[in-house]
Amino acid sequence: MSEFDPVILAEVNRGNSLVSDVLSPLISGISGAVIGGVTPAVGMSAQLPSTKPMIVHENTEWLRSGVLIPQEGYVGIPDYLTQLGPGVIATENGVLPSSVNVVSTASIGALVVFAASSGGVYVSKDRGLTCLIASGVSASAVFECNGFIYASNSGSLRRTSNGDTWEYCTGVTGAVCGIAYGNGVYIAPSSDSTNVCWTSSDGVSFSIKVTAPAAVKTSICFSNGLFFLSTTQSSVVGPSVSNNGESWFVATLYQGASLLVHLVISAVDRIYAFTNAGIFETLDATQWIKIGVMPSSYTATPNFPRGFYQDGLLGVLSSSSVLMANHPSALVSITFGGAAHAACISGDYLIAGLTKPSSIVHRRKLGRVVGNPRYISGIYYRVK
Repeated sequence: MSEFDPVILAEVNRGNSLVSDVLSPLISGISGAVIGGVTPAVGMSAQLPSTKPMIVHENTEWLRSGVLIPQEGYVGIPDYLTQLGPGVIATENGVLPSSVNVVSTASIGALVVFAASSGGVYVSKDRGLTCLIASGVSASAVFECNGFIYASNSGSLRRTSNGDTWEYCTGVTGAVCGIAYGNGVYIAPSSDSTNVCWTSSDGVSFSIKVTAPAAVKTSICFSNGLFFLSTTQSSVVGPSVSNNGESWFVATLYQGASLLVHLVISAVDRIYAFTNAGIFETLDATQWIKIGVMPSSYTATPNFPRGFYQDGLLGVLSSSSVLMANHPSALVSITFGGAAHAACISGDYLIAGLTKPSSIVHRRKLGRVVGNPRYISGIYYRVK
């Protein structure tokens, strides 16, 4: 197919597309037509691609075109995509007020919060460029949840939306592995091997629920009406699942599964389970598809959170690097002059702290392009 040829995209169903070469005429907006014996269930649209790639990442070229709007959006694709790949470039690094071991970081907007191994909490309001210590706040881990950053240690939980004032959360008496919000409830599982999690309707007043799996818990996320929880149990069939934190069942990734779930991450309407038997994807906790494998050298970070999804980019934190990708089938390892157990995204920047003593906040500029396919601001984009 030539880059000069018009293209018809025939949407067979949500989340899938059939691309056929058409020399002439250029057809747009035909619904129910048959191309190559296939009748689209949604419809079809046409585009005339540009000859100039927007960006090249491995075997993928992003092209820009000037026409058409798909008749229905694609499932699980954000309005824009933060591109990793070769476009990641060094930029101006930030500075911490002292040399510390950073073990956790989280962000909301331009606000970035770091937790150090000493328990100190550092706040930046300019995406990691400058940082100040947060007075009176101690944490071994920080998490973003529902517009707040939570700071957790072994005896307390606090939250902030601006980095200045920290609200004390009642009822939580131990460290947590993460916090997730959905179905009108916040769930904060303990990070130890007790079968405890805390739940709240307002994110401030928590009550204990002795219902979680009796194992060291490592991550929690929410999507499509369900909470997903991973533990360090090494012979399970999948992650634990609940709709309210009061009762849990174990999802089966595949028949005969006996594996370790390193972590779970929610991305738009998908849940990804990263395991020692592969990377699995689901919409509903019932049907799982294996879409990739973890690097053989992967060792999970002992800290929290263990991964993130922000602006179309997945991140998995290992003991020595950050594994990142727009899709978990193609993870890329990124290092920052030493082991980086803590990383997040703030705007167009990947921000990371080192676990060895350092006063540097590492910042990397990311390229931003739209998802595939999308019609944004009068321009339609697709993958070549």
